[in-house]
Amino acid sequence: MQLTIELAMNKLLYILKENAPVRMSPGPKGKPGTNMYSPYPGNLKNNGIYAGYRTADKGTIVLSGVDGKVGYLPYTETRSHKPNWQARSVEQFVGDLCALYGGKRY
Repeated sequence: MQLTIELAMNKLLYILKENAPVRMSPGPKGKPGTNMYSPYPGNLKNNGIYAGYRTADKGTIVLSGVDGKVGYLPYTETRSHKPNWQARSVEQFVGDLCALYGGKRY
């Protein structure tokens, strides 16, 4: 199987969503109408990570804390019950690519 941008994006998107923390307390948190509002547990996993396509490049993975949709996303990297989940996701993605496509080539 040949590695394509779309295949790599889908793999990374899957890994990020699988590793994203989901808060344990039920109900909404934060002030409604702001980007720090979470209407339900799992909002980050369901609405905060998605594949975005732009005309300038083939595609990007968007962590929506950057565009303000889920403003608490940067805090989850250090203050959630799954700290460093973004960094671990990238390491897992690189490891999977190396395992599937033969490692680094120079």
